[in-house]
Amino acid sequence: AFARHRLHATQPRETAPGIDPGMKGTLLHDALEILWKQLQDSKRLHNSDDETCRHMVTASVAHAAEKHHLELNAGKRMAQLEQKRLIRLLMQWLELEKKRPPFSVIEVEARHKAQLAGLSFNIRIDRIDKLENGCHAVIDYKSGRHSNPGWENERPGEPQLPIYATQ
Repeated sequence: AFARHRLHATQPRETAPGIDPGMKGTLLHDALEILWKQLQDSKRLHNSDDETCRHMVTASVAHAAEKHHLELNAGKRMAQLEQKRLIRLLMQWLELEKKRPPFSVIEVEARHKAQLAGLSFNIRIDRIDKLENGCHAVIDYKSGRHSNPGWENERPGEPQLPIYATQ
């Protein structure tokens, strides 16, 4: 009782070997933020050859890993494997981005306030692109398993995307 009520102690999270999924997502977001601040638009992406793209991706992943002390927290070999995985993932991602109509990145990891039904939310939008026709595209990176977000429930679960749509 003392630990729970006075110290507000909670049950420790279960640990598993490897890098925590939350940290993997953080590394991905940070690497993409660094990368898109360099690329800035689809034109620059299209004008970059594979070697240049790989160099930018590798540098972005390395910077994100350094920022979060990945080698110190996960060990040298695990950090190397995770960085290789991220480089491969981001290179595949850029191939998908090349298939989109022209765009320019106007914000990455942008913090905003949103209002919905009298409630105020602090939100962070992964990326906002301006399209050729003047419209904007909100990009929300999802790296985990796909699951039903429960938007149709009386009290929707994971309301982030519906909140974006109302703004």
